[in-house]
Amino acid sequence: MERDDQFRLTLLTVLILALMGVLIAFTGYQSVVSEQHFFRRMAFDANRELARMVAREFVHVFTSQTSVIDDLASLPPVFDKDLETTRFIFKMMIDRHYRFRSIYLMDIEGNAILTSLSAAAPSESDIQMLQPEAARNFLNSRRNYFFTDPYSPGPHGLAITYAAKVLDREGTPVGLVAGELDFSFLGKILGTIQLGRTGQLLVTDRLGSVLFTSRAFDDADRRDFKNFDVDKAYAKAEGKGFMEYDGIPNAQTGQVEQRLSSFARIHAIASEPDPLDLGRAMFPIPIKATKLPDWMIVAQQHANEALEIADRMKYNVIALVIAGIFGAMVILKLWFDSLPE
Repeated sequence: MERDDQFRLTLLTVLILALMGVLIAFTGYQSVVSEQHFFRRMAFDANRELARMVAREFVHVFTSQTSVIDDLASLPPVFDKDLETTRFIFKMMIDRHYRFRSIYLMDIEGNAILTSLSAAAPSESDIQMLQPEAARNFLNSRRNYFFTDPYSPGPHGLAITYAAKVLDREGTPVGLVAGELDFSFLGKILGTIQLGRTGQLLVTDRLGSVLFTSRAFDDADRRDFKNFDVDKAYAKAEGKGFMEYDGIPNAQTGQVEQRLSSFARIHAIASEPDPLDLGRAMFPIPIKATKLPDWMIVAQQHANEALEIADRMKYNVIALVIAGIFGAMVILKLWFDSLPE
């Protein structure tokens, strides 16, 4: 073989093997990126479905409790102010629905004329009763029901007051029935949930206040959650409902924990269409979003945990890339050794 031909053939071989090395490295890089994207999206989807499931349960809980107050406000003994019968009915309902700390009746001036207390609230000092001015403002408004805005932390945990107008036979407001709902049990339920090593489930309101949390939500997590964009999340909760956010750098190490966060807004869950597209609501009765507190369920975990499988696979890909490049170098070496002197 002529020396020029031998040189051209050697150069061509080197170029082919170099191209193979570049393609192997590029394919490995693309594989790592695709794996990270896949596992990141899988974490988002799993967390979002969990948040939606919890939001649906919250909708059921709120609906079942508020419907009791609506029913009481429409009973004839209530708007006729038959206090003996009303007292008996209130006592019976509060014994059957243990989520109520109190049920009470107010007149048109916002004065309490009858109060029924549960065993959890032995005296009126243990409950958060509506102030007369707030009651009068509600009775003079066009609304037929309302929640305290947004909630009141009672002596035994989070409580929400739901009120419904009492209308006479002509449809004129003559008072209201209100019930103080004790939702501290929701925190107890979430407190039993463990989501992997770093997963967390929490409930927040429009102000970004953390109301309930699952396990392992400590002071550092509460500090990092300040970087969670609540306004952006509420806007997104009507659609995709997930985003990433970085925590606050650790004061000692400077380390930043990235969170993968998915969420579901209770108002959106209550009004979403049937997934089978049958033209009916997901719940057995129509639910108005305004009859629910505007809370959001957030399911999140550290990005490191969500991507650790992808990271393990990354090393496998890197090993394959190195093996491929090493193989190309061996082929090149054998090629040079086969050339005549």
